[in-house]
Amino acid sequence: MTKLFRFWKFPLDADTDRDGLSDAIEISFGLPIIDFDEDGLNDDEELGMKTNPNNPDTDGDGLRDRQEIESGTNPLTSDSDEDGVNDHDEIALYRTNPLTRDTDKDWWNDNLEISIARWIEEHAPLLVPVVKSMPNNWWLPNALIVLAFLITFIVFLWSILKKYRFDLFQP
Repeated sequence: MTKLFRFWKFPLDADTDRDGLSDAIEISFGLPIIDFDEDGLNDDEELGMKTNPNNPDTDGDGLRDRQEIESGTNPLTSDSDEDGVNDHDEIALYRTNPLTRDTDKDWWNDNLEISIARWIEEHAPLLVPVVKSMPNNWWLPNALIVLAFLITFIVFLWSILKKYRFDLFQP
């Protein structure tokens, strides 16, 4: 039985599916019974929060609207703390707090720390051929790795500091 049929058949029952949203509103918005997008929020809740009742992830960050409500993030914006890392990645990939720009309170925002870690991951393999060409029982390979890493990191850090010098120490 369609919603429109039920509405005309039982006009005294304003909410035939008992989801808190009147049948008249559901029909006028073309909304189906209960939770069309299956994100865990009924259509009435979605309209109240201004999320899209036809899209399980209104802001497109990879978290369903219900997950965002439960975790305290904003289902209308993909980056609740505005640190440059979307809420899904903060929760699922980096295990940082999507509600604060600096999860570990070290004055370096999460995006900057993630950028540094990614850069190191990308450039560390460049050091491996140097180490493999030297004898295993010699102390120099380890010293060269440390030295090369430190030089590379200092150069990278300098470029980051120049780029973010005004934002670096803001909480």
